[in-house]
This record gives sequence, C-alpha cells and structure tokens, in this order.
Amino acid sequence: MSAVNIYTTFGLTAWSAIADLTGVNVVGVGSGGGGGSGARGASATNRRPGGGGGGGGYTSVFIPSQMLPASVTVDVGRGGIGGAAVTADTTAGNAGQEGTNTVFGPYLQAGRSVEGQGGGLTGGVNGAGGGGGLGEVSGGAGGAGSITSTGTAGTAVTDSSAAGGGGGGGIESADVTPRAGGAGGNAGTQTRGTTMNGGTGGTAGSTGVDGGNGGNGDSVVTNEGRGGAGAGGGGAGDVVGAGGVSKGGSGGNGGLYGGGGGGGGASTNGSNSGAGGDGRDGIVIVTSLTGVAAAAGGGLLTHPGMAGGMRG
Repeated sequence: MSAVNIYTTFGLTAWSAIADLTGVNVVGVGSGGGGGSGARGASATNRRPGGGGGGGGYTSVFIPSQMLPASVTVDVGRGGIGGAAVTADTTAGNAGQEGTNTVFGPYLQAGRSVEGQGGGLTGGVNGAGGGGGLGEVSGGAGGAGSITSTGTAGTAVTDSSAAGGGGGGGIESADVTPRAGGAGGNAGTQTRGTTMNGGTGGTAGSTGVDGGNGGNGDSVVTNEGRGGAGAGGGGAGDVVGAGGVSKGGSGGNGGLYGGGGGGGGASTNGSNSGAGGDGRDGIVIVTSLTGVAAAAGGGLLTHPGMAGGMRG
C-alpha cells in the first residue's frame, strides 16, 4: 500500500508520517532561474541582450521509516522572476532573479538554478546564461545573449532535470542586423520517451516591427515529478528606435517544473528593451509505503545526510 503527497506551491509546508510506515520515496525538482532583460542604447553602439536562466536540478531518494520523525518540513523552490524591461535611454539590462532550493527536511535537496544576467552597453558584455541547478541530475544552463548571431540556445537535458532558457538577441554597433533570440533547451527525451520542446526564439525586429517574444517551454504532465523545458529568448528590436515601436522581444517563461526563463532582446533608444522570462517553480512528491517497501528509483539513504545538492 502507498499514499502520495504532492507539493507544487512554493514555500514551507509539512509532510506527516502515516500509520505502519516502512519508508518513503521522495522526488524533487529545483526551481528555474529568471532570464535577464536586454539593454536599451543609442544607435551605432552595441546594445546587448539578456541571458537565459538555468533549469532546476533533480534528486530522488528512498528513506527508511526508522530515519524519519513524525513530521518533515517541505520547501518547494520558487522560480526566479525575469529582469524588468528597460524603459530609459542608454541603460543596461536587468538581471533576473535566481530561484530557491527544493528541500525535503535534511534528507533531500534539488538545487535552484542561477539567473540570467542583463545585457550591457558598449564596453559591457552580453548577458550571461545562468548555471543549472545541482542535484542527482543537474539542470541545463541558460544560453548567453549575442549581438553577432542568434542568441545561444538553452542547454537541453535528456534525464529528469529541467532545461535552460535561450539567450536574447542584440544589435551590434554597425547597425546592420538585429539578432533573433535563442531557443530554449528541450527536456526529458531519455526518461519519458518523448521530448518536451523548448520555447522558440523570438524573431528579430525591423522598421516599425517589434522583436518577437520568445516562446514558453513545454511543461510536463501536471504533478509529474520531472523537469520542464526552457523558454526561448526574445529577439532584438530594430536598429533605429521609432517612437516606442520596434521594441525588444521579451523572453518566454520556463516550463513546469523548474524550466529556465528566456533572455530579453535589446533595443535602440526610444523603444523599450525586452523583459526576461520567468523561471518556474519546483515540485516535491512523497510516496509513503507500508508493508514490504523497496526503493523505487533514486538512492537509498542509509545514514543521516542530504541527498542531492544545492547552491548556497
């Protein structure tokens, strides 16, 4: 016999042991990082895009009942919010927020991922992608933005962790070609037999046309204990800001659970840059076993300690 408790709302709650418990299988996915926003700068300068957020890590463990108290604290990781769009001329982009770790007491941690950085101006750098969350299986890293080519795609994952978001598209000082955003990383091919697709990268803008927004990453089935796909990065606006049009495209949002947000596209003065997309929250699934219990995947925790990993 077994009983299943599923936790998907970020923040602290408690799991309580049932009668005749022999052990628990616990699965956790860490949260995704938010993407950085693109810069807004003058013509004939480098206007750099934001980087994508990383995907959350995955950890699973079996814990015998003799190691468990009557109640264990559960903390579902909260996804990082994407960096805000830039609305003032000649201003660098904003970094996204990193997520928080997913935790089951002192027994399991699935690490949060790192946020994407905001895009810089001339003399600055493209927004760097955030690192993937630590765990039994690490999450995919976010892609960096680019002013010379399409934004870098988020790192795909084939196991149970979450994928990274794609970097945004920028504009180099020659004012020739705005760049499209990078695609989000795919997730889950190996463990699910099917692929959850990363969000598409946003198209580059043109005269009077905004850069395209990045697509959202695919989510797993509701309450499935695996990571989602990364979001696409936003495309750059036009080389000339035109009274509020030709804005940079915003990054998409990561897929449930733990997918990284996409980086925002850059823009020219007179038009807003693209915001970074949001990373998604994590998940914890606790399967309580009675009678004869055996570990169903993951490690066997045989002494006090922590399975998985986290970023401090």
